[in-house]
Amino acid sequence: MRIVEVGWNDAWSEDNDDLIEETIADMHGPLFQLSVGYEVVNDDKGVSLAETRDEDGGFHHVTFIPAGMILSITALKRV
Repeated sequence: MRIVEVGWNDAWSEDNDDLIEETIADMHGPLFQLSVGYEVVNDDKGVSLAETRDEDGGFHHVTFIPAGMILSITALKRV
């Protein structure tokens, strides 16, 4: 099992109802994210990262990142 850093482009939403077209155009695009965690699954669907692992081997706070959004995966440590 590895601890990895995943660079990825995230979708986002804005709840401000008073935006003008130029502001929306400036914000238009994905939001770059860096996530770090235990690489539980890495396949053609994407990567599932767990934030924590308990003494019984259970994983908690799991994030799924779709393959099409992933820009990079860097191994930080093998555990």
